[in-house]
Amino acid sequence: DRDGLLACYNGDLPYVRDGIILYNREAHYTLGITPLMLLWKDALCSQYFIEVKDPSQPLVQVVSLEMKENGSLCTSDDPPVPLGQVPPPFVEKHKIRPGMILRFTTTDVGFMAGPTTEAPPVPYVSDLTFLGIGSRRSHADCWSKLIFQHMARTQPLSIEEVVQRAEA
Repeated sequence: DRDGLLACYNGDLPYVRDGIILYNREAHYTLGITPLMLLWKDALCSQYFIEVKDPSQPLVQVVSLEMKENGSLCTSDDPPVPLGQVPPPFVEKHKIRPGMILRFTTTDVGFMAGPTTEAPPVPYVSDLTFLGIGSRRSHADCWSKLIFQHMARTQPLSIEEVVQRAEA
């Protein structure tokens, strides 16, 4: 409800707030990543609202993707969302193996029209610039994080809009 959401956003807490987790209350959940849950943030409720590699370029987003056996670059979702392909010469040059996490910068994340009018939109990431191979402890980003980080940079959703949608 409105009051509860605003209390989470504005209220005093005994810990440092880092966003608000929103759940679809009419769904059943299992462990793991789900599109029915969202970690929402803005600059007032999170000191880590957007992840920025270079503060002078806030629109540049860092993404971590896993390279699969077939050379595709995928998110950590189940099933993984394929977002690109690594050319074999690039794999050889950088000694990349399947399962490795590759880090890139981008300024363009979104959806494009499906192959037919009945097909769902297709996720994409373009203008990737290779930064390097992630550490052994790193993991690929999930699609919702990629799209949230992009939208936070280009069309942020205010707490007022979140409250309005929660009341609908």
